[in-house]
Amino acid sequence: MNYLSDLSNARHVLAVLSGLGERKTPVVTGLLRELSPPQLELLAMIAQGYSNQEIAIQKNLAVQTIKNQASAIFKLLNAKNRIEAISIYRSINR
Repeated sequence: MNYLSDLSNARHVLAVLSGLGERKTPVVTGLLRELSPPQLELLAMIAQGYSNQEIAIQKNLAVQTIKNQASAIFKLLNAKNRIEAISIYRSINR
């Protein structure tokens, strides 16, 4: 198997699944307004399926820094995990 092909397929599946059955709501819109532009950019990369390692490389930051920033975003969104955060993001950005 080709790693890049597998990664691309995983991102596609994630994108399709995360968009199912969601609606834009004022509560979700308000949650995203709580995020700073850099936090929104990081959340967008997460929603696109990038790993913490890939984001760290692109941003020239430590992986732990990305993990810390992602955790802060999840807390602001009241998301229990990465998938919930992606779902919230995608419900607004379709």
